[in-house]
Amino acid sequence: MVAFILTRFNYHWRFAFTALSFALFGVGGLILGLLVFPCFLIIPNLARRQKIARSVIQRTFRIFIGFMRFFGVLTYDVSGFDKINQRNGLLIIPNHPTLLDVVFLVAFINQADCIVKASLFNNPFMFGATRTARYIPNRSDDAEGLVKQCIERIQNGSNLIVFPEGTRTVVGQPVTLKRGAANIAVRGNINPTPILISCTPSSLSKAHKWYNTPPKKMHFTFDVQNDFLIASALSPTEGLSARLLTKQLTHYFRKNQPCQNSN
Repeated sequence: MVAFILTRFNYHWRFAFTALSFALFGVGGLILGLLVFPCFLIIPNLARRQKIARSVIQRTFRIFIGFMRFFGVLTYDVSGFDKINQRNGLLIIPNHPTLLDVVFLVAFINQADCIVKASLFNNPFMFGATRTARYIPNRSDDAEGLVKQCIERIQNGSNLIVFPEGTRTVVGQPVTLKRGAANIAVRGNINPTPILISCTPSSLSKAHKWYNTPPKKMHFTFDVQNDFLIASALSPTEGLSARLLTKQLTHYFRKNQPCQNSN
């Protein structure tokens, strides 16, 4: 009986603090967008403004993750981020099991650059961060321009995060990659850096709403891999090379896909 009561208390505790965490995330984004990021407009140097904004976002996300860990919503282990933070000009390709993946990645990767939904540039909770940090809007009507912009950012020293699946992984299904990340790698002659992410029990996936509290606290792992060499995928044409590299990366992620347990 005591064990049952403790289990139920733990469940409702995590539900309450998950709700509070998401509420704080939204309120925090609104405050930063309305009160903090506009102050950066006085900085005339665009690159300097971007760097400061990304540092603020990184620290804010670290605080957010620390809040969730402190109140028992989640735990996490990270490995290998020194492989990223000691270098510049990387194409970072993680798998994407949960809604929180990008929050962790931006929190642990210095000066991270991201591709984000174009709608977030007008979202009242996110517009300040996305605009001031100069993240790249994902516009479906300009795929060619998006690839070029990504390559330019990497060549200029940005560590760019690109989810090669294009959306969150479907629980229980093998990883399926789109060709965007491979196009960037091939056309920019860039060896991408994979990150393997897992969340146990599975939560905040495409099949889970934020209020679908798992039976125990979520545990995340982030494991940065060695660069994936693209030389074996290079062919006479960029299109063929991108298709072959996508196939190789799909095999790589499926082979190394962490198990996503539902309980």
